[in-house]
Amino acid sequence: PQAPPAPPAAPAEPPPAPAEPPAPPPPVAEEPKPAEPPAAAPAAASYTVKGGDSLSAIAQQTLGDGERWPEIYALNRDVIGGDPNVIHPGQELRLPGGAEPAPAPAPSPAPGAPGNAPKISQYNPDGKAQGYHNGDANCGPTSMAIIARAFGWGGGMSDAKLINHLGGIGGTSGNGTSVGGIAKMAAAAGLKAESRGPGAQVGWIAEQVRAGKMVVANGDYFEMNPHRNTGKTSGHYVAVVGIEADGTFIVNDPADLKVHRVSADELDRFIRSNPNGGYQIAVGR
Repeated sequence: PQAPPAPPAAPAEPPPAPAEPPAPPPPVAEEPKPAEPPAAAPAAASYTVKGGDSLSAIAQQTLGDGERWPEIYALNRDVIGGDPNVIHPGQELRLPGGAEPAPAPAPSPAPGAPGNAPKISQYNPDGKAQGYHNGDANCGPTSMAIIARAFGWGGGMSDAKLINHLGGIGGTSGNGTSVGGIAKMAAAAGLKAESRGPGAQVGWIAEQVRAGKMVVANGDYFEMNPHRNTGKTSGHYVAVVGIEADGTFIVNDPADLKVHRVSADELDRFIRSNPNGGYQIAVGR
């Protein structure tokens, strides 16, 4: 007889159910953030006076209007004193509200920059007692001594010795110095010279100064403020050592150390009024 069929296999055990995911941890309370400190009140703007500054120039730079200088003076009478025309390097001046703070100090000037051009008197230079001579006619070599010092040449000599040394090179006499003599002095100082004239070429002077050169300008002493005198004339050299953003020239006059800022019109008049027509000699590297 046939064997009976085998009984059906038992169904497989169902797979175990997946474990329950662990419960998330309870939220941690955030630490409260410290309150922001109140913003500090903006510091009052101030300006430190530099050599050659005036209240009108400071007002133009910081307020955008040179005519607002009386506001600066009113805030600083205790610092300046009774004469608003007399301020001194290093004085700290408060500025009216809305003024821009003074910019950070500029880096030290490079050789040939206006800040390196000293004021030297042709009449009373340092070292005068050591045999200095021909002071009345030494405007040419003194102008070149100013420029030579600005470019780092002439160390080891007093101002008086440097002037007489350059005057000897350029053939300076009791009648003064020729344009060619200025060029010879420049060459002795390792500098190049290029001249224009006769006649004033103030635009060319501006180009040369902006290019990093300095200019010896030959004009009429009595056409330069503050010693202008239209009844007199005398040939004279000055050193044009810089130019400001508004076109005002920075001038070192060896006969009058009070001369500093000269307008383009005034420099043009100074050169044109020279009895010999006037010249300008650019000096630099």
